[in-house]
Amino acid sequence: INAEYGEANAEQSVKNTLLQKLASFSDELGFHDAKKVGFNPYITFSNAWTVGMSGYSDPEKFEQVLTQFIKTFVDFTRTAANVTEDEFQSVAITPAVQKFDESQESTLFQSYNNLMRLLDLSFVEPSDKATVAARLSLSEVKEYMRDFLKDVSVICSVMGNAREEEALKLSNIVRDGLLEMGSQLSAEDRRAVTESPGLRILTEGPLHVIRRKALLEEEATSGIITWYQLGRTSEDGGQLGRTSEDGGQPSGQAYTLYALTALLEHVIGTKCFAYLRTEKKLGYSAGCILFDTDDNLGFAFYVQGSRAEAGPDLMQQEISTLVTNTFTSLQNLAGTPEGAIMFEEVKKTVQEKILANAAHRNFYSLLSSLEEQIFSSKGDFEVVEKKVSAVQAVSAERLLEFYQKRFLSEERRVVSSQVYGSTHEMPNTLHEGQVLIEDMLSFREKLTEIL
Repeated sequence: INAEYGEANAEQSVKNTLLQKLASFSDELGFHDAKKVGFNPYITFSNAWTVGMSGYSDPEKFEQVLTQFIKTFVDFTRTAANVTEDEFQSVAITPAVQKFDESQESTLFQSYNNLMRLLDLSFVEPSDKATVAARLSLSEVKEYMRDFLKDVSVICSVMGNAREEEALKLSNIVRDGLLEMGSQLSAEDRRAVTESPGLRILTEGPLHVIRRKALLEEEATSGIITWYQLGRTSEDGGQLGRTSEDGGQPSGQAYTLYALTALLEHVIGTKCFAYLRTEKKLGYSAGCILFDTDDNLGFAFYVQGSRAEAGPDLMQQEISTLVTNTFTSLQNLAGTPEGAIMFEEVKKTVQEKILANAAHRNFYSLLSSLEEQIFSSKGDFEVVEKKVSAVQAVSAERLLEFYQKRFLSEERRVVSSQVYGSTHEMPNTLHEGQVLIEDMLSFREKLTEIL
């Protein structure tokens, strides 16, 4: 992977998408020959090539097929495949332009995109991607592909019925084949390319409100996501972006913030659906969910619907009511014997869910998990055990304290991203405690802290 290709901009992002489509389309990758002799090769691309092959442990045959497969892959990136202009348009450009058309997405997805426009440092405008895709030529993409192996970072994982010396031999085949044209990047270089640059940290206190019209005038449905920014997944539960020395009230145990949020999701998940959808009939899709992406933790309430009397403004009012009423539910867990028993059952269920999600159903799942930690600047091979331990250590009182601080106090960091369909008028007033983000770019420039 060439470090400059990891930059978050429209042209590189589109070229990456087109590259994947061309690779999937090409017959030059040796797929057919490998499959004829019982092996399963695969290739994906997203800022980096992932090239793999699985099959029976016939050492001699596996070596031969792997050697040929790597060679054809390198040849493919050199010659950029024998793809015609017509094929390029049909298998790459047309699907890419359709994929980048945000107006075809739901209003809930548009709400999420607006949220990411505000906070995500790596966000690339879908409209910019569509514009780039429409003007890119096949020769430009081929040139991009030819240059790709000039600087590479190689990780080769061999899993299964293979002795150590055999695994090393197979790894060397991959290494030597891929390094033929370029120099090897360090693990630090790779992290700089593949790790997320992070999210901007919201200011504390008010409910920040984004209001936008749906991109299609005829779209009747509206959508809303109210997102609470909590901190890093591995944090111990102190103040967002700060350590215990900076004045937080942490437990001293890693992943406590994740444990608190996972417990909250389980405790109020069904209540969110029951209140927003069943009782208040705000929309056909409603609920709450934990967001855990690139070590950034958030908690979101969402609604999508088209009932005339229930636009995003009312949706937000009911979400605020639900957030307030949830505190009483958590108090019951912390203050009664029955609640204490129920809370222990919730902890057990969340622990079982963590273990189930971490269970690897095949070798590829296992090695993907290992690679994620190997090439992470925060690599932690005991993350599952630590999460389970953190859940076990949380008390109902601690969950109550966390909720009051991160969802109800002046230390909360929250934004409500609203998209209005044709059924609902966009209001020109705000409720107490709300701040309207009219110019997203200028507001974003004021958010100088990065999580």
